[in-house]
Amino acid sequence: MIIHIGLDDFDSPKGGCTTYVAARLAAKLDKIKNVHFLDYPNLIRLNPNIPFKTRGNGAVALRIEAKGYEPEALFETVLNELDALTDLSHPKTDPVVAMKIGSITKNLENFYWKTLTGTVPLAYARKLAEKEHIKIHCHKKGRGLIGAIAAIGANLSMDFTYELLAYRKLTLEERKLSTRKTILFDLTYRPYTFGNLDYGSRRLLVTPHGPDPVFFGIRGDNPLVLLDYLSYLSEEESSKIELWMIFRSNQGTSMHFKRKNIASIRPYDSVCIGGCVVEKPIILQGGHILFRLKDDDGNILDCMVYRETGHLVKVAKILTPGSQIQVYGGARPPSPIHKITLNVEAIRVIKPVIEEKYVAPTCPRCHKRMKSAGRGKGYKCRKCGLVAPHVGKVKIEKVGLIEPGLYLPSPIAYRHLTKPPERSIFRQKKVIFIKPWYHIISLNES
Repeated sequence: MIIHIGLDDFDSPKGGCTTYVAARLAAKLDKIKNVHFLDYPNLIRLNPNIPFKTRGNGAVALRIEAKGYEPEALFETVLNELDALTDLSHPKTDPVVAMKIGSITKNLENFYWKTLTGTVPLAYARKLAEKEHIKIHCHKKGRGLIGAIAAIGANLSMDFTYELLAYRKLTLEERKLSTRKTILFDLTYRPYTFGNLDYGSRRLLVTPHGPDPVFFGIRGDNPLVLLDYLSYLSEEESSKIELWMIFRSNQGTSMHFKRKNIASIRPYDSVCIGGCVVEKPIILQGGHILFRLKDDDGNILDCMVYRETGHLVKVAKILTPGSQIQVYGGARPPSPIHKITLNVEAIRVIKPVIEEKYVAPTCPRCHKRMKSAGRGKGYKCRKCGLVAPHVGKVKIEKVGLIEPGLYLPSPIAYRHLTKPPERSIFRQKKVIFIKPWYHIISLNES
């Protein structure tokens, strides 16, 4: 019997964390006789532009095979394990557990793609759960049902990555890792690891800053590489780890962008829009950049690039009117003072504007620029005196400052789903399932 368990919305400002809850549950289930994991726990990031999301808008799916184990009994085991790990004190925390028996249907897969690229009503998720015979357990309104079902239906066959997440024993203990050793690890294993450092600021990106139990998360395309990061830790750093686990994920794939035209954009959509730059970009107060894009239907879209994106704002500043580009980002809803606007996450320059102009020819003898010898008399060299009566102006092409290609923000401004340049050669389809894929170093049983 194949069982899929989806979890979402266990995050809370007091230290709750969906991946930690899922890791604890996965470790518990893996110890049950005749229960076998078919895959790593799947860490599924959903549309990052949803306003009512939790921190990283991530849900988790556990995929197991259970022999001789009644589904009701297994679900009860799951709920008992999660009961002690759930913090319901914060009003925005709305955890949900969902369980699907059997194969994943096309309806569930389509639901995943909708939650990845757009918005989905809670009522629709409830109807789908009923139609697909998904058993659910909600503590409050059940807002986490959307992510729990989406994680169950997630299709990672097109591309995926891995993340090794380590959790600290004490959530109030300072997260402190060696920058030097992390840089050494990153340089050793590139391009099989990504998104761990911002070399421009020498800032570690593997450690979060909230009260959650995550100590660090190392991302990459090979779980064996991620596992080796543990050997780079000092004894003091290792002593702070309660448990670590490898997740398979849609992070770093940029799968959340859906190709659309401007007229079909809806608030909070994650989209890719093609068109040409209408006019010279405007530098706003604070250093943000506004430019306008016109698509093939003649519709115009305001595009905003924020100063915090670093490298991307420098690119937007020098876009040339008439350049053919694609913009990737999230749609900000309209307001009384602005139209629907795209918050830009990436820019692909397809065809920059090539400026054509005509200039005087160069002298074939001394290669200096010639001057006009008078109307209809050709050109004369200022240096050697050569006269070319039948020569006219020559056309030259001046390419803009930006070459064709994909431009991303500085790494510090990456979103979880952003596909970094290191992954340009990867499109994973084969899973490398290694053991052990987790380890409990010190776990205080509840």
